[in-house]
Amino acid sequence: MSKECNGCVGRNQAQDSTGCEELGYPVIECVGITHCYGSRTIYNDLSFSVPKGGVVGLLGKNGTGKTTTINILNGFLRPQ
Repeated sequence: MSKECNGCVGRNQAQDSTGCEELGYPVIECVGITHCYGSRTIYNDLSFSVPKGGVVGLLGKNGTGKTTTINILNGFLRPQ
């Protein structure tokens, strides 16, 4: 059974499986990232944020851009 969260709005709040929890402002925020290898688009217009105190994971099949995303966040690659 999941709880319904009626009061969580705004980017500094998130809903978890236990209900509403205020997590704080994003410590990582990416907006509209596009990256290609040659003619292959890895992702287009990728946006996400990680709030302070939040826990996230990158999941996906091989070749879907997980390592590329981390390399862009670390400054090893530049988004296109």
